[in-house]
Amino acid sequence: MNSVPPRKRASNQAFRLLIGGVTGIVAGALIEWILSQYSGTTGYGLLHLCAAFLLFASWAMLLLVKEKPPEAESLKESDIAAQGGVITALKGYFAAGPLRRSRSCFVGALFFMHAFSLILPFYAVTLLTRLDQPKSFLGILAMWQMGGQSVGNLVAAVVGDRWGGRVTFGFGLIAVCVTVSVAPFVFDILYAQIVYAVFAMSVIVMLIGKDTLLMELSPKKGQSSYLAGMAMTTMISMVVYGGVAQAMWTQLGGFNALAATVVVLCVVAVGFLYFVEDPRSPRINPLLAIRRGILRVFR
Repeated sequence: MNSVPPRKRASNQAFRLLIGGVTGIVAGALIEWILSQYSGTTGYGLLHLCAAFLLFASWAMLLLVKEKPPEAESLKESDIAAQGGVITALKGYFAAGPLRRSRSCFVGALFFMHAFSLILPFYAVTLLTRLDQPKSFLGILAMWQMGGQSVGNLVAAVVGDRWGGRVTFGFGLIAVCVTVSVAPFVFDILYAQIVYAVFAMSVIVMLIGKDTLLMELSPKKGQSSYLAGMAMTTMISMVVYGGVAQAMWTQLGGFNALAATVVVLCVVAVGFLYFVEDPRSPRINPLLAIRRGILRVFR
């Protein structure tokens, strides 16, 4: 947050994820080549050496990062002491002030947006069974997923830098609702691949928007504790939805019930997001901003 210009946070997040995906592809090819040439302990030892070398290279690059020092200013109601831990950070985060409602509603949106994870373990398997395809079809879906995520990174970079995290978050949430709502009705192989790719794109846009808005709503002091508190909210939501997914998959109708639940809960997340004031332009509704952007493109 202190080393990237505020208006470039979304594209920074997007390009980091894009580079990570490309790095993962290269790493997979390297792993396959090393283990095919050197089996057993020797191969795994070489992989450990490669990992160690790249980690040291990452550390060396980190030394070149210049972090902007925080501006010296008096504490406001929304600021928190640098020391005090996560509990103190959360108390300061929800303290009375102009951003109290926005921050509280953001936490609600953060919790309910993770409902998308309900279908993640079952989506590809459901398509595999429904379309009566061999297990190799999972690899094809994975390629479509990577393509969708790459496009999502680029979309989030453009939308996020231009309109901020709130609009990007809202756009991703709505896109997830749309793509998940059509998933139970897909019975064609090509359509299934396209819908799966668009779903992956929507999730990436939503996540980048969420992370950008999270940084935009950050207090000036105690940012590490603040981020830890938000990560704790994410962890709790993932645990809750993991249990809900298991119960619904086995007891309440399988994939279709999960998809319907995801749509409903993501709509709830959009409702919470509606009451979050945009740190860049508080008076602009996210749907209105998206509409204006589309009109600008066609003009």
